[in-house]
Formats: sequence, structure tokens, C-alpha cells
Amino acid sequence: MGEMADYMHDNAYADGEYDLALVRCRYCNREEFYWRETEDGWRLTTPTGKIHICSAYKKEGRGHD
Repeated sequence: MGEMADYMHDNAYADGEYDLALVRCRYCNREEFYWRETEDGWRLTTPTGKIHICSAYKKEGRGHD
């Protein structure tokens, strides 16, 4: 991870739970996501924990790992 991601990660824990501010997807501009570390790396998730699959990201020809 980069320095900012490391900083956010180190300061995100509150009683063992992540307490990060809601973030926006930079491809579709939808809001109200959280960062979550998965086996495949950091992914945006909904408040219920569902991984965000961005159709705008796919349109740019990037696809998902």
C-alpha cells in the first residue's frame, strides 16, 4: 500500500472494527462505500459488506482481478 493508505489503515481501527469515513468510487462517483481488505487486496464495499463491482470501471477496459 501507499503511504496514505497505510496511514488510513493504521488510524482506522476503533475497538477492533474499521471506522473509516465513507468514500466515493472514482469511476462511477457513487458514494457510501468503505474500504475492506480481502484476499485479493483492498476493495470498496457497501455498508452491508458487499464488494462494489463498478460497471464504469469495466467500460474503461480495466476489469477486475
